[in-house]
Amino acid sequence: MTVKTLEHIAENRDICQTLLSENSDIHFQKKGMTITQQFIFKNWFSDSNYDRETLEYINLFVVSGMIHVIKHWLEKGLNKAPEEMAQIINQFINKGLSEMR
Repeated sequence: MTVKTLEHIAENRDICQTLLSENSDIHFQKKGMTITQQFIFKNWFSDSNYDRETLEYINLFVVSGMIHVIKHWLEKGLNKAPEEMAQIINQFINKGLSEMR
């Protein structure tokens, strides 16, 4: 899913950059975050041992990070292929900072 999403963003980079810019309507970004958070809760956290409040914090951290990484990628002129960006995002989500050592 991540690769397809990033390919779509790359194909529509001008509009995506506008929608994710600091001057855009914040409601668009919040709607995107809400949809992504719901997806994560449904598909990743359904069998978690953490309480709901803790999962909300983790979810917010992951989604906010992804949005900012995508914004940065757009600002850098899509300097990496969507597949490479998907690998970076997925590796960090799945393995966290411990993989960086």
